[in-house]
Amino acid sequence: MDLFYSMMGILPDVFAFGNLMVLFAGVLGGIVVGALPGLTPTMGVAILVPFTFGMDPVAGLILLGGVYCGSVYAGAITAILFNIPGAPANIATLFDGHPMAKQGRGREAIYYATTASLIGGIVGMVALLIFSPPLAQISLKFGPAEIFWVAIFGVTIIASLSVGSMVKGIISGAIGLLLSTIGMDSVTGSYRYTFDSDILLAGIHIVAGLIGLFALSQVLLYFEQTFTQPDSTISEVESRKGMLSKTVVSTLGRIRALSIGSLVGTVIGIIPGAGGQVSALTAYNETKRFSPKDQRDTFGKGNPDGVIACEAANNAMAGGSLIPLFTLGIPGSPTAAVLLGGLMIHGLFPGHELYTSRADVTYTFMVAMILAQFLMFAIGITITNYMARILKVPKYFLGPAILSLCIIGTYATRNSMGDVYIMGCLGVLMYMGAKLGFSAAAIVLGLILGGIAENGLLLGVRLGSADGSTLSYFLTRPICIIVIFLAFLSAGFAFFLEYKESKSRKIQRNSEKGVLKRSLSTGLWPLSKVNMQKWNIVLGGVLFIGSVALFFHTKTIEPEPRLFPQILVVSLIIMSVLLLAQSILAPSKESSAVIFEKWPALTMTLVIIFTFAYIFSVEVLGFYASTFLFMTGMPIFLQRKRTGKFCLQCLGISVAFTAVMMAVFYKFLVVSTPAGIML
Repeated sequence: MDLFYSMMGILPDVFAFGNLMVLFAGVLGGIVVGALPGLTPTMGVAILVPFTFGMDPVAGLILLGGVYCGSVYAGAITAILFNIPGAPANIATLFDGHPMAKQGRGREAIYYATTASLIGGIVGMVALLIFSPPLAQISLKFGPAEIFWVAIFGVTIIASLSVGSMVKGIISGAIGLLLSTIGMDSVTGSYRYTFDSDILLAGIHIVAGLIGLFALSQVLLYFEQTFTQPDSTISEVESRKGMLSKTVVSTLGRIRALSIGSLVGTVIGIIPGAGGQVSALTAYNETKRFSPKDQRDTFGKGNPDGVIACEAANNAMAGGSLIPLFTLGIPGSPTAAVLLGGLMIHGLFPGHELYTSRADVTYTFMVAMILAQFLMFAIGITITNYMARILKVPKYFLGPAILSLCIIGTYATRNSMGDVYIMGCLGVLMYMGAKLGFSAAAIVLGLILGGIAENGLLLGVRLGSADGSTLSYFLTRPICIIVIFLAFLSAGFAFFLEYKESKSRKIQRNSEKGVLKRSLSTGLWPLSKVNMQKWNIVLGGVLFIGSVALFFHTKTIEPEPRLFPQILVVSLIIMSVLLLAQSILAPSKESSAVIFEKWPALTMTLVIIFTFAYIFSVEVLGFYASTFLFMTGMPIFLQRKRTGKFCLQCLGISVAFTAVMMAVFYKFLVVSTPAGIML
């Protein structure tokens, strides 16, 4: 009854004109982001987080949630039409979606995906609405020690699910936690790891980290693809009279695929770190398993059940991933981790408070997300005809436009160019780190949860000392034991899977050695001949030396503020030794890969130089003047065929884009930007 009365009380806020417009804009923007290959839901939400600062908390969260829901769905469009998943969560949609498109059933497959997304999304959001309040009651029993272990568990589980080496995933999480300690300590006011740099005095802001690690790194990958991958061709999307109604009815009749997808997506979404990719693949596998024997062979050849199960799971996962986020502060997916940053920026902290003193905000957001599923369905069906046109935007125009949004979004957070420089450095490092197997999601989650973990640790140490035993306070409390057990269980299971997979591929690696030796003679630069095993040895050595140096530097910090960083540095030393041992004694399945063999070293070096030149020029010339020059010059550099007509086209697009940016951010939103000597 309390839930019913809460729902009735917030309905006027849900259907307020302003909130409806924000929801519509978020869902539409999310669909556009999700339909563009390379632009993930996490990236889209990360870019928009700073633009919610001046908004009401309800409207800001509705905008971010709308982008989340819309982008998770829209990745199916590129997966079906071009065999390119719009996000990792849509990988499983390729299996049957693209074969349907090749059979001339592309629109039908999109309709199946859209309807399944609607049903799965509603199931996930209703689960969020019903199950999160009871779970929030449990959060009242969490003290500093429990909060500390929950934060560590959140980083550990998402790191253990990182693609590739689990050791690198754990290292990524530890690096994120360490990054959160840079700047002034919130307890004593001591400065840590600033190295006499004024830029680092204020620490690494969550938004700068989000945009740099997720968005800018993907933009650089986008630039790389203009040199390494040919432009995709546009598929024809056919239309038949009555197709929409027939497809909707057919989807609703496929109860097995819908049920499995929705339930699996919701449950796996609740598990921190699993995300859409795991839920979709699991739902696809289970749907195939429970299908009649005569239908199993049709999976992978254009069976609609495959599309329905995957997309129902993806969108149900979105709601499920918010349950641990709202109740315990543990994101169920990388995008939920970004939403955690959005919550904290608006002064909203996960736990019981969200369902008591801030219940109006929480329940308004949840009901709005249910409404978002219907908006997503209506918009998705309407704009299907225009999706191919959006996908025709060349990467050499799209990349610079996204980069400009990264800069303005980072600067607007604290009106600091230092944040922009940090964003740029993190983006470039993550671009290279991703190639070497490090996880952006684990680093970002560590950055977000680092402050929570440290505060829980320091307060727990004080309380434990008062009780007589700090170790007993952290290791013997019932909830702490459960969380620690879950952390070790997830890590142990990940190690087991990695060992099993490595063992099964041992023969394959041996058979590939000869091929790899022949391929090592090619490459544009000397480092293109180094395989992953050698890179891991180098990385382990560099990480060990750097961690030891940081350990001695940490000893110069005051005792209490250095406790958490010192634990992290010691952990990095241990993990670097494990990485070295694994690389030498038990190399992973990717150890023989030559990751930089086809990397365009010279052109990407110039791209990175131009990117930093753009960032630095923003402070000198002003944002809009620098954006105009960058939007004109970068496409010309990226395009291989530079004709006079193309240069004029770049100039015209640059003028139009800069004018739109000024109209939206300078006039309408009144977002602060660096002025420089020009505008």
